Amino acid sequence: MKSTDEAEQKAVEASELQDEKEELNNYEELEQKKRVVNEFNVEDNEANIQTFIQSPQALYINYYSQGEKVRPSTISDNKTYDLRDQSACSEFVEHYKNGEYLSAAIILSVFELVALSDLPRLSLSLMEYLPKNKTAKDDIQEPSVQQDAYISLRTILSVIGGQSFITEEGQQCIGLGKDSQHALKNFFDLFPALRCSIISWILQVNNVFRYRTTFDAYQIIMAFVRIISVDFIDSKRNIFPQLYANPVNAGLLGNIVYRLHENNETKEEARAVIRQWIRSDSTWLWRPLCLEYSMFADNKADTAYEGDIVKVLSKRINTFSQSDISFIVRIMFQSKSCRTMITEVLSRAYAISHTAGEKTSIAHFYIKLVRQSYYMVNRKYMELPLVSCDTKEQQKNITDIIGRAMSEYGLRKQLYAILKAYLNEVSGYQYASNEIMHISAFFYNMTLSGRRYQADVLQFLKGCNSKISENIYTQLSKVFTKEGN
Repeated sequence: MKSTDEAEQKAVEASELQDEKEELNNYEELEQKKRVVNEFNVEDNEANIQTFIQSPQALYINYYSQGEKVRPSTISDNKTYDLRDQSACSEFVEHYKNGEYLSAAIILSVFELVALSDLPRLSLSLMEYLPKNKTAKDDIQEPSVQQDAYISLRTILSVIGGQSFITEEGQQCIGLGKDSQHALKNFFDLFPALRCSIISWILQVNNVFRYRTTFDAYQIIMAFVRIISVDFIDSKRNIFPQLYANPVNAGLLGNIVYRLHENNETKEEARAVIRQWIRSDSTWLWRPLCLEYSMFADNKADTAYEGDIVKVLSKRINTFSQSDISFIVRIMFQSKSCRTMITEVLSRAYAISHTAGEKTSIAHFYIKLVRQSYYMVNRKYMELPLVSCDTKEQQKNITDIIGRAMSEYGLRKQLYAILKAYLNEVSGYQYASNEIMHISAFFYNMTLSGRRYQADVLQFLKGCNSKISENIYTQLSKVFTKEGN
């Protein structure tokens, strides 16, 4: 599986941004670079990036509505076990050691739903991790168990109380149905050796499983959530440290903790993890922290840790790589709360800068964010973060930074190139009046650091020769005339 960070890095290499060494001669160059990035995205499928950085609603099972349940036929020769009952679960495991029955039961207790096509490979991989049953005769371990292709799935489902489902997209899936997590808890509580095997297995599945769709991502995310929820103390020792070992897991961690945070039963445990991330010296744990915040803040009122995130990020601005910038941009497109939070980060970093050079560096970082954001603008996402701002608060937070950019010829030139390319593109889309107002507010903001910039901005807008720039020019001309009176 291609990692999120690897995909982002390739995107960066394809676009060849290198802002520090590069001066844009005109907006056509920027438009060409955007085409290069978009061509890369089409050719190299960004599913791994988009899976973990998007609206949380897209990663819920009800996004794939369950179709009519297809119950398996009753097989008279096999007993059906209610795995949610401890006695039945204990009897089942002791009777069906190893093999398809046990592996299917564990898989369907770990995953809420499993695509029918995924079950054979998941089952085969799990059986490699399950403890091998020893023979009563000579106490010698049996050979590794092989799958029996001639055991009917309907037979297995009838024994473990499983059901078949059809998603609204027509995908065939199987599951244990409501309260299936009780079966997982029974496996963990009754068979500690199985607990270790299941944890090792799901960690391996995460490393090799290919995220083809958001449904696949949902499966993995919720599998970890279910396992962690069964025993959070054990998970702190045996799951989180292994996920922390690889920065590729940033998106997974952010989604896991978000779902733990929104659940009242695990809210406090999630907050403890968030506090740990805030205090961490890690170079990348700020990523799941921001991703979790971007989802939680847009859906809940409790965002008391926003100020802590602002402090963490404002101190790291000068160390952010292009991959970091790409990550920040993506969550800005995802979340209004995150867009506001990033403007607060910029404002704080600018305020605590002691020298003119440090302040210019913050303005340069702002230009990088805007430039990277421009590459993601399309018909669906027309408003450019940090330019077409959602609120007056966002505009106010970046006013001083825009003023610094306007005072530096090189930065002003880059900003104008980005804005011209953006206006040209958006002019070809269907846009609402409020979008014009948001962009107009930004251009007005550009003039607040000095009246001499009023004529400069108007001349720039007039030279853009686009439909939207003409509308903004007319609005600003009226405002400036009124202020002059």
